[in-house]
Amino acid sequence: MEEADRADGPWEHRLLAANGARFHLAVAGSGRPVVLVHGFPGYWWTWREVLPALAEAGFRAIAVDVRGFGGSDKPPGGYDLGTAVADLAGITRSLGEERAVFVGHGLGAWTVRHLGVFAPAVAAAIALVSPPSPSRLHPYAAPGPHLGVRRYERALQLSPGREPGSGPSLESEVERVLRVGSASTDWITPEVIARHTAAVNQPFVAHARKECFDRLRPGASERRAIRARPTIAVPLLLAHGARDPVVPLPQALGVTSAAVGPIRVEIIPDAGHFVPEEAPGALSRALIDWLGHAD
Repeated sequence: MEEADRADGPWEHRLLAANGARFHLAVAGSGRPVVLVHGFPGYWWTWREVLPALAEAGFRAIAVDVRGFGGSDKPPGGYDLGTAVADLAGITRSLGEERAVFVGHGLGAWTVRHLGVFAPAVAAAIALVSPPSPSRLHPYAAPGPHLGVRRYERALQLSPGREPGSGPSLESEVERVLRVGSASTDWITPEVIARHTAAVNQPFVAHARKECFDRLRPGASERRAIRARPTIAVPLLLAHGARDPVVPLPQALGVTSAAVGPIRVEIIPDAGHFVPEEAPGALSRALIDWLGHAD
């Protein structure tokens, strides 16, 4: 595991075997388990301010590096939707828990929202933060000429490991991704850029990124499973930035049509797509309040 994966803080780092792979986690607190699943570009550090807030509120907060990212294994395959869900279920059971609350951001939300289809027994409740549109097969595909999505998809074409002088630096490209997806750039500090750059510049992450964007799109068998079990039966929180330039609010709200349990919607003012980092305080307060009523 790279040194960059082990940022110090009020948490402990753990390595855990689950579903045939090894995963890195950052864990804080004790109590009801809350599993935090990052999007792209990101890794467990996305949740650095949410982790201690949940811990202080009496929860066991668990930030996961998903397969292919951060300090977790980066195998050649296993980036399809079914495996991504099975990874989360396996991590939960390896932690000694039967069920957990799952909070997903971006592509992480895309995986978390399908727990009810592929692993319904493991999710006690789910929170989707800046989720991709549920009406499209590609996580960030949107109908119509939505400029934010097009710019964001172009910005995601990162090229780790290029030779110096052969084009824009990876650091500048990572900064561009963060800026394109944000409502405000005040949070994008040199440390944020450096850490996210180091994370995506690790060996095999470029392969994992491409595989995720290609294979998280449901295949034929997965589409049949989704049609057969399309509902979210557990309590649902949808948290979305009011100024998200990547996923328009009306598209994000579409996920609520699949919910048959209690629904709560939190619109985070002045936040864009990267809510856990742009507005961690507002998100943490929303999560803690929701968790208090999501039994």
